[in-house]
Amino acid sequence: MNCGHVTLLSLLACAMAAAETGGELRNWTSTDGKEIRGRMLGTEGDAVAIKLETTGKTAKVPLARLSATDREFISKNGWPLPRPWKKWPTDIRIDLNDIEVESVPADGKFIYRTKHYEIVSAAELAPAVAKDVARIFEGTYRLLEASPWGILARPRDNHFRAELYRTRDAYIQAGAPPNSAGVYMIKRKVFMVPFESLGLKETPKGWQRTSDYTTKTLIHELTHMMMDDALQTIPIWLIEGAAEYMELMPMRIGTFSPNGQFGALKNHNKQEPAYSLSETFSMTHATWQNGGGKPGAPSGGFGFAGTGNPDIPKLYHAGLLLTYYFMHLDGDGDAARLQRFIAASVKNSDRMQAYEREGEAYNKAVAEFIKHPDVKDMGGGNYQFPATMRAPKPPVFPFECDPEDLPFQELDILLEGRSKETLISEIKAALEKDHLLVNGGTPQRGEGNR
Repeated sequence: MNCGHVTLLSLLACAMAAAETGGELRNWTSTDGKEIRGRMLGTEGDAVAIKLETTGKTAKVPLARLSATDREFISKNGWPLPRPWKKWPTDIRIDLNDIEVESVPADGKFIYRTKHYEIVSAAELAPAVAKDVARIFEGTYRLLEASPWGILARPRDNHFRAELYRTRDAYIQAGAPPNSAGVYMIKRKVFMVPFESLGLKETPKGWQRTSDYTTKTLIHELTHMMMDDALQTIPIWLIEGAAEYMELMPMRIGTFSPNGQFGALKNHNKQEPAYSLSETFSMTHATWQNGGGKPGAPSGGFGFAGTGNPDIPKLYHAGLLLTYYFMHLDGDGDAARLQRFIAASVKNSDRMQAYEREGEAYNKAVAEFIKHPDVKDMGGGNYQFPATMRAPKPPVFPFECDPEDLPFQELDILLEGRSKETLISEIKAALEKDHLLVNGGTPQRGEGNR
C-alpha cells in the first residue's frame, strides 16, 4: 500500500497570503484605461471615494467605471465611507423616566434587562439602584453612538451582557484578573465588575450606593464592549486611549457634558506623565500588558490591572493623548483619518473572524480525520495515512503580517504619506499648542474646548 506523510500544523504557523491594504496610495484604472492616483476613503453605494494625490480633493468614482482589478481590491479591502463628524453635541442626557428595567429572578441570580443590555447580578439591587445603574449603561451607549466611530459591536441574543459580582473573590473566581477593578472579556463578550468597584454595599434595604460610587470603571469597560468588532485589529493605544477618553467625560445626574471633557483632560494631564508616544504608537498588545517591557502573557480581556508597574499608568495616558490628537487635532480636526482607520480595521476584523470560523471547521475536520483507522499517529503532530486519503487543508491566514502586527496593518491611513517620525513630531507640537504637556506637569494657561 502506497502511503503519504503530512504534518498537521497549527493555524498561526500556516503559510500567509499576501494582501494589500486599503489605505495605501495606489493607481486606479478606469475601464477605458485612464489612471488616477490616490487613497481610498471608503465606499458609498455604488461608488468609491478617492482622495487624489495631485490636488488633495475627493473624487467619487462609480464602481462600474473601474477596472476589474480595482473592483476586486475594493471588494476585499474596502469599507463604508464613515459619516462626517465635526464635534460632540452640547450634552448627552438620559432621564430616569426614559429608562425601562425589566427584573427577572433566575437560578439564584437577578437579571435586569434594559433596551440594549442584560445585567446579571449576584444579588438583588434596590429598584432605584438598578435603574440608576441601567441609566449609566444606556447613557454610555448613547455617548458612544455620538462618538466619531459610533457603536462597533453586535450583541448576542439582542442584548450586551454584564455580570456584577457580590464579592471580589467571586469576581476573581469567575475568571477576572486579580488586580482589576473591572474587565471586558473578549472571548465571552461580557463585562465583569465587582460591587465594590461600583460603590455598592449591602444594607437592610438591599444593596445601595455609597458616597464612593463611581462610574469610571463601568464607562471604561463599556467602551471596550461597544468597540468589540475592532478590538482584534486596532492598536492597544487606541483601545485603551478611547476608553480613557470616555472615562474622563464629565457626567452628572445622567448627563454627559462633552464641553467639559477638555478641562477634565487638562486636570488629568497635570497628574500623570505619558509614556514615549513613539513607542506607544507601535506597541503590541502583549508588550503593553507588561508595562512596555518584554511581552507578557495576554489576560484575555481589557481592564486596568494595578500590577504596581509604574509604567502602566503612563501607557494609558499616552494612549489617551494619541486618541485625543486623532479625534481633535489631526487634519481638519474632524477625526476623519481616525474614522477611516477604524472602519478599515473593522473590515479586517470581519476577515479575521471569518478566518477563525474556518479554523474551527478545520480543527473539527482534523479531529475526525485522525480517528480514521488508516491514519497512524507518528507523534509530534505527524500522521501517516494512505496516499488515496486527503488531509484537511488549513485555512490561509488572510494577511501579509504576523498576527501580533495585525493592529498596524492599516496605519497608512493615519500616516497618510507622513513618516512615523514626522507624525510623532506633529502630535507633540499640536499637544503643546493645545497646552497639553506630553510629559505631564502643569499646562500653560489657555483654553481649547473640543
